[in-house]
Amino acid sequence: MAYGDYDLWTVPIEEVGEQLRQWLGGEHPPMNDIGILRQDGSLAGVIISKEYYDFFLKKIEEEDDRLDLIASDEYEKTKAARDET
Repeated sequence: MAYGDYDLWTVPIEEVGEQLRQWLGGEHPPMNDIGILRQDGSLAGVIISKEYYDFFLKKIEEEDDRLDLIASDEYEKTKAARDET
């Protein structure tokens, strides 16, 4: 499934465990990330709320725009230097 310009692996909420359904399906989404642990206790993955995901994507796009501007400025500087010679 695409979300904005990003692809996501998705699963219907009915197919996840009861605890996760309760956390995600409640009136207020979780304020913390939800860690998924392996049998040995190590972290297998993290689930974040839609609101946090939207915020995360916005920050990525802002950083991408900032880097594009820097690259464009650098290109213009080198182009101007070449044009002077």
